[in-house]
Amino acid sequence: MLKKGMPIKYKISELASQDIDSIIDYTVQNFGYKTMIKYHQSLEHCFEILALNPLIGLQSDFIKENYYRFNHQSHVVFYQILGSKLLIVRVLHKSMDVARMFD
Repeated sequence: MLKKGMPIKYKISELASQDIDSIIDYTVQNFGYKTMIKYHQSLEHCFEILALNPLIGLQSDFIKENYYRFNHQSHVVFYQILGSKLLIVRVLHKSMDVARMFD
């Protein structure tokens, strides 16, 4: 059972890794290298916060059972709690059609 404040390890799925790569590319092209570094660091910090407090996200069973979501600036982090691990499933822009991205 998860207890608040007890950190668990997180892993980034292949799709989430691709999402992050796309975010990095877009941010560099549109906002510059320094902004990309700051945003990437903020995403990593977000993942660490989720690993420390995995239940702070909103349950998103409409996507799939045991899915959670957590807003981070312009993006939404979707994740699962798998025992003592947290899997970052996707990192999608808030304007994306979420249902389509999970088909």
